[in-house]
Amino acid sequence: MKTYEIFWTGGFDSTFRIVQMSRYPIRIQPVYCTGIASDMRKSEFYELNAIKRISALLRHKPATKAEILPLKIVSKSKSGYDVTHSDFVYDILPYDHEVAVAFRRIYISMMKPRRDQLATGRGVLNAVNLDLYIDSQYQWLAAYANSRKEPVEVGITARYVNKFMEAVGGSDAIEEIDNGYFKQYVLNKEKCGSADGYKIFGNFAFSFYNAPLKPELVEEYKKMDCEDVMDLTWFCYDPIDGEPCGQCWTCVHTYRDGITNRFSPVALERYFRREKELKKQDMIARGGV
Repeated sequence: MKTYEIFWTGGFDSTFRIVQMSRYPIRIQPVYCTGIASDMRKSEFYELNAIKRISALLRHKPATKAEILPLKIVSKSKSGYDVTHSDFVYDILPYDHEVAVAFRRIYISMMKPRRDQLATGRGVLNAVNLDLYIDSQYQWLAAYANSRKEPVEVGITARYVNKFMEAVGGSDAIEEIDNGYFKQYVLNKEKCGSADGYKIFGNFAFSFYNAPLKPELVEEYKKMDCEDVMDLTWFCYDPIDGEPCGQCWTCVHTYRDGITNRFSPVALERYFRREKELKKQDMIARGGV
């Protein structure tokens, strides 16, 4: 059996890819990066709990043919983690100076054209709408992927594909690989329009090229008889009382993508209050009252 590594947060998109891969006679090595700047949020406990529950559920699904290995937690330091926990294995997250420099250049180049917009109240508050830049976590995911012999999968949907393609200089560099079980997409270094983009994304395997949107994934979950798995996924960065907050950027995107049944009445109230404030700031920035 061949082993395929994939970054897994317990979220909607990466879990969908885990479900897809679980239907083939392969080994799946899920990887969770932590202890990095973008991970300093309250959701880690809920993400790891989702992964544990989904892993157990998938292993008992009749359609599962894959061996789902214990989650590999990759951190800057092992301190603070129970290294005897049977559900997880642990590794040190490598630091890659060349990746850090390349990521900073890409980040600055993608932000510069929108700097004036971000300087406004509308820009600051409504940045969740703009999808301006590559999230800082990808610096660390790239450092891990570049340390491996084989590409590491990252499960993403259309919103992120568009950003990634901008970072690498266009979609012409994407090549399809059919490993006999499922398709993956990787970058061709010779066709990549950005050396920095290849440094970041060159050792990723993308699950999709023409990436589906979340409503499409909901239907695919249903076709695979995995609605129960879908309902165990976690997406909120800033949970309140153990539930999605309704106001962080992942909650906002989730609701706007049509996944509305995962929010409590209180969370929905926060969501609509935030949307009202965003519209108010938008009017002010446009010169309205």
